[in-house]
Amino acid sequence: MRTDQSRIRRVILVAVVLVLAASGTTLGLLLTQSSTPVAQVAQLASVQTACKQWLSTNPGQPGTVQWCSEMSDWMSRYMDRYGMGPQMMWGDPNHMLSTCERWMAETPPSGSKTTSRVWCGSMVAWMSAHIGSWSGHDNWGDWMTHGPMMG
Repeated sequence: MRTDQSRIRRVILVAVVLVLAASGTTLGLLLTQSSTPVAQVAQLASVQTACKQWLSTNPGQPGTVQWCSEMSDWMSRYMDRYGMGPQMMWGDPNHMLSTCERWMAETPPSGSKTTSRVWCGSMVAWMSAHIGSWSGHDNWGDWMTHGPMMG
C-alpha cells in the first residue's frame, strides 16, 4: 500500500513538472513572437497615417482615406501570409512603392480610376518629402531603425 502511494505521488509530481515546463516554454515562445507583430502594427499605423495626411494635403488626388486603410490591411495580411517583414514591405521608398503597386494590382481599391504607378508614386514621393510630419524622424532610414516599429 505504501509503495502505491509513493508511485502515485511520483506520477503526480512528474505530471506537475511537465505541465509547468510546457507552460513556461509556451509562454516564452508567445512573448518572443509577440514583439514583432506589435511593432509591425505600430509601423503600419504610421504608414496609414502618412497616406491619410498625403490625401488630406492633396485633395485633387483620386482615392479616399478608405484606400489607406485597405492598403495597410492588405499589407498586414500579405506579411502574415508570406512571412515578410517590414524591411521588405516599406524599408525604403522603393520597397514602399513596390508594395503599394502590388496591393493595387492584386486588390484594386473600390472606385479606382488611376494607375498604381501614379497613385503610389505620388504617395511615396510625398511620404519621402514629409517624413518628419508623419513619423517624427528626419529620414526614412531613421524612421525604420528608431521609429515605432523598434519600440
